Amino acid sequence: MSAVEVKYEVKLAEIKRNILVLEQERHESEVDWSRKLTEKVRELEDLKKMLGSATRMRESEEKMVANLKTELEAAQEMNKGLRREVAGLTLLKGQIEELEASGGFKACRISISFPASGH
Repeated sequence: MSAVEVKYEVKLAEIKRNILVLEQERHESEVDWSRKLTEKVRELEDLKKMLGSATRMRESEEKMVANLKTELEAAQEMNKGLRREVAGLTLLKGQIEELEASGGFKACRISISFPASGH
């Protein structure tokens, strides 16, 4: 072989080694990117689950708030009704006391008692 051929054979062998190194690096990069992509997909799925859970929790809390508002409105209406009844009973008591004071209600004594509240 001539010196030129040897020189080019050495050069060709060096280029082949470089190609092998580059192919190995490319393969390692693909494996690494594949692993990273799999991790990101897993993270995304976890985030989707968390979002779904948070959404369901928010919907549940909104329903609970709506139910509490309904209960509060019912309690307020009951309170108004009880206040009207108390006002009526107070008026009735005053009328009875006037009758008793005027002597028109001596034979009968009415006692009004209120049941103890559940509070």
